Amino acid sequence: MGSHSISSGNGETAVDLVIEGKAGGDIYEISSTGERYDWGTVTVFKPGKAFTMTWHLGNHKNMGTLVTVTFSSDSNNETDVVLRHDNWEILGDGAQEKRNNYNDGWVKVFEENFSNACQV
Repeated sequence: MGSHSISSGNGETAVDLVIEGKAGGDIYEISSTGERYDWGTVTVFKPGKAFTMTWHLGNHKNMGTLVTVTFSSDSNNETDVVLRHDNWEILGDGAQEKRNNYNDGWVKVFEENFSNACQV
């Protein structure tokens, strides 16, 4: 959240990220000043299998793209994690540029924040 939050973009610090673990649950951050910034809504919540959310970070909630993360185990007891980010057309003229930014951004988030947590 230090570099990929609405708070950080506003020169603030994000102190919490809440994901309400159920379909219809909210996803939001809380800034150091107590401000709530909405990120999206959970649409699918199947622990260990799949997670899908609308993603409208910095946009109106009606302009949400769709992020899906799936988990599958292989015969070596390793887990494949696949992130898919769709529905870019809802963003109109700037959709391609934003999509290009997120292609690199998601890789950076996974490499910097999750790779160590996922190693056995």
